Amino acid sequence: MLRKGKGKDKLQVVEVGAINIQLHSCSFMKVKSIDLNSQHPLIEEIDFFDIPTSAAYDVVVSSMVINCVPSPKKRAEMLARLNAHLKGDGILFLVLPTRCITSKYIGGLDLFNKVLRSVGLVDVKSDKLETKTSPKLSYFILKRSLPYINIPGHVKITWQMILSQATQNLEQGGKSMNRFVVNSSCNCKGKGVNSIDG
Repeated sequence: MLRKGKGKDKLQVVEVGAINIQLHSCSFMKVKSIDLNSQHPLIEEIDFFDIPTSAAYDVVVSSMVINCVPSPKKRAEMLARLNAHLKGDGILFLVLPTRCITSKYIGGLDLFNKVLRSVGLVDVKSDKLETKTSPKLSYFILKRSLPYINIPGHVKITWQMILSQATQNLEQGGKSMNRFVVNSSCNCKGKGVNSIDG
């Protein structure tokens, strides 16, 4: 579905929290792999939060990373940044532990769905946010939905704009941006991904 036709430029891909270089074997992709603690020369050792967002990627991959960010504020910022890294027709592949988003302590999957919609991410096929889950993992294939942003005079949409709009959307619905994605019991310990203190 994502492959470009013959003679077309390669898909620009960034993998956040990469633990291997499998994606680099895809000839139709130009892959930038990053992690806080690189285990391979092709994985750049850098903090995701330090990378300027420029809507440069056809595909962004984030698997088992947001649950390793301990601060709700930083988790919200990460979702906004993931969105802002996408080109207008880009796709985000997001994977999280099911237990971390279905927990009664953080509001369950319905609240996470509201958060994703608030940061302008919708299901790639139906424009409705749907997910596939297993007992251990939840998979999301998402695309940008820009109409939710209403900031006159701005051509470039930044992650700060996305986060500000998302926070307003949730507060208007009686929800708090501080209750989502993962509770403290789901944080990674010593995994070496984007574990940033808020």
